[in-house]
Amino acid sequence: MTTGPASDSATRPPRFAHSPTVLSRTTGETVILLTEHVDEPFELDAPAAAVWDTFATPRTLDDALGALGASFDAEPDRLEADVARVVGDLCARGALHAVG
Repeated sequence: MTTGPASDSATRPPRFAHSPTVLSRTTGETVILLTEHVDEPFELDAPAAAVWDTFATPRTLDDALGALGASFDAEPDRLEADVARVVGDLCARGALHAVG
């Protein structure tokens, strides 16, 4: 069995953070994002903006779920599915990226 940093990084869940190239502006309860991967800015509603804000510092999906769980009155499975969907969308648009 291999131990040490190489094996630890292979088994740890990914951490996500704001992409360094994304531009964001908060307006009320929404956030408007512009990335180099899309031609037009896109808007996040209040729940998606809360997910976005959670990744201002690198964290895993489980860490984000823990932080968001107290803010939303939702079943854990539903919250996990919704947050995973938003994270997937933000990654696809280049707003979030996986970090070491």
